[in-house]
Amino acid sequence: MLWAFGSEFFTDIGYNKTRYRGYGNSTLSHNTVVMDRVAQKGTDTKGRILFYEPNFHGITVLQVEDCGAYEGKASRYRRTLLLNTRDPDAPYLVDVFEVHGGQMHDYALHGPTLFDASLETDLPVTPVAGERPLLAPGEEWSDDTSLCPYGVFKNVRRAVADKDFHVTFKLLRPFERPEVKLGERSKPAPDTFHYAVDPLNYAKQLELGVQTHFISPPGEAELFLAETPSPTRGGLMGSDLTEKLKRPSLLLRNQGKDGLRSVIIAVHEPFYGKPKITSVKRLQTVGDADSSVALQIGAPGRLDTVLLSLSEYLTVTTDVASLNGRFGFVTKPAMGQGSGCLLGGTALSSGSLRLSAPAATYRGIIEAVSDCWDGARVNAFITTTELPLGDTLKGTWMVVSFGEEGASEAYEIEHVEMKESRTCIVLKDSPGLRIKGGESRETFFPRRQFEGEVRFTIHIRTETK
Repeated sequence: MLWAFGSEFFTDIGYNKTRYRGYGNSTLSHNTVVMDRVAQKGTDTKGRILFYEPNFHGITVLQVEDCGAYEGKASRYRRTLLLNTRDPDAPYLVDVFEVHGGQMHDYALHGPTLFDASLETDLPVTPVAGERPLLAPGEEWSDDTSLCPYGVFKNVRRAVADKDFHVTFKLLRPFERPEVKLGERSKPAPDTFHYAVDPLNYAKQLELGVQTHFISPPGEAELFLAETPSPTRGGLMGSDLTEKLKRPSLLLRNQGKDGLRSVIIAVHEPFYGKPKITSVKRLQTVGDADSSVALQIGAPGRLDTVLLSLSEYLTVTTDVASLNGRFGFVTKPAMGQGSGCLLGGTALSSGSLRLSAPAATYRGIIEAVSDCWDGARVNAFITTTELPLGDTLKGTWMVVSFGEEGASEAYEIEHVEMKESRTCIVLKDSPGLRIKGGESRETFFPRRQFEGEVRFTIHIRTETK
């Protein structure tokens, strides 16, 4: 989901009791990737955080995966997000989605529900005949939209995505209160920023939208632009607005032989006034091109470079920058000194800029937990692994994997100290975890239980001062 400049842009349609409830509960209604036109398995999935670092200057980077979403079909189902807010007037979000397995990958992206919006692309498009043209041959439309979610896509336009391209979502009348019918049991909708963008903060009332730059995936890639249901403003039980209101949606489809591998790369730029990004291109890397992503993003007065290893630890080398690690970011202004940040690596270089770290990661086993809720002095994980003492790791987030199932969470480190000859990783907040007799148990919702060792990984972060 994406929120910027006082408004939502990409979101879900949420819970409703209309005939679109089934569609709203489907994978296709969310901003994710659908494999082979079938839904994820829902409650059987166990997602994992691979790394999370929100404390770089103006940069947040996150990587999650869940192969269990398509168990037996997906060997990789992983998303990496980079949020750049160093310039709050020109933020952007880099979105890298890796999918291995199956024969068809549909990257779905849905526009706002709060406002009406338009969607255009710089690719040549042609209308697709038929009222519900994305239904598969032999598939029938039904009011049980969970059985035929592709049938909700109407007024479909198609383009061949054989080159890099962009799409632009624009809000229509965002400074006016939109038509809303919330139902008899709901309170009247107030005139707040929830129902109109606050004109006090956006007095010039310029255009609001998102321009998304796509790197065209290899293979038989197609782009579909369409209208889909937007029942949120029509009320929980539905009203005359339920069928009237639509939102713009797109599918970027990559298809091929069984075992298809896709790396879908998008740069989402929310804007007030007009987009500021001038260029997005994928850089050529030395070696296996499928094992890394290198992007160069141009904006007025600066050039940003993003380096991402798609394996656990890799050297990523381009003609403008080089990385030994998981993630690197470099920004170079037209005038002045460049800056950068490095995660889970030992070296990042670009021209005269050099970043290094003595170690890429620390790993170990958590043997015990200390929690202030139980009357302990500090919230902490206890391990025998040697770590830098004091505030060296302050603000770094550690990833903790629970037992054999491999589900994981991230925790922010406050500092590291010694306790009875063992390392005490003091946390900023409660760990919400208990360990006893080879089992671990969450104390907060969803209160899962796991068997096996509890392991941790700390990706070292380094950045220019």
